Amino acid sequence: MKEKFNLISKNKLVKKLLVNKKSKAGRNNFGRITIRHRERGTKKKFRIMDYYRSLWYVPGYIIKFEYDPNRNTLISFVTYFCGVISYIISVEGMLIGDIILSGCKIFLRSGDCSPLKFIPINAKINNIEYRKNCGSQLIRASGCFGKVIFKNQFLSIIKLMSGKLKQIDLACIATLGIIFNFNFYLFRYKTAGLLRRKGFRPCVRGVAMNPVDHPYGGGEGKKSKKKICMSPWGKLIKGKKTRKKNLNNEVTLKRYLFG
Repeated sequence: MKEKFNLISKNKLVKKLLVNKKSKAGRNNFGRITIRHRERGTKKKFRIMDYYRSLWYVPGYIIKFEYDPNRNTLISFVTYFCGVISYIISVEGMLIGDIILSGCKIFLRSGDCSPLKFIPINAKINNIEYRKNCGSQLIRASGCFGKVIFKNQFLSIIKLMSGKLKQIDLACIATLGIIFNFNFYLFRYKTAGLLRRKGFRPCVRGVAMNPVDHPYGGGEGKKSKKKICMSPWGKLIKGKKTRKKNLNNEVTLKRYLFG
């Protein structure tokens, strides 16, 4: 843990790459609560990330790693040889002083960006574009990576961390490597105050409420009623399908790949 924090720079942040971020605290545009148990938390500024990596064949120099309150991994401050500065998501194996590159037919190392057409099969990738020229949208959380398991003339099939298979155009870009800080899930919030600063309010058990407030409410003492599992609004929780099956489902892809 000490090594990780020594890498983080204590210098001032670059104001050009910061934007004020308004916290909605779980409210919609009418001011009504749409997500329960949320509050504003501490003030945060949003770091403008370079999800497009549009400077091709221009080497970039990693100056420092910084903490970003909006994500669970560190970010890298990069200066390109043409004078442009940007933030990118850190990848395992990156060090201060390393040079990164984006483009086709380049010698790929962790942190380099290239279209899926030029990335070899079984390579671990992150920050994948879902549609061409839309910026990276898939696999941006700490410790995540995807695998290229199949390529044909036009499409590639990528296996996500969840085991799902996605068909993505070969012209879409991706970054090589695994996202930094794969041990993030081991972190424990030891005090309630840490969660309050993050923007989470306390959660009350349904059994402890009155019958007006929750289907489980009421009763004498800690006696809970024998009822079907319900949400606070009386909707069934268990046994109900939560999402529709995608037309481009995994069964057809697996049959196509593995017979």
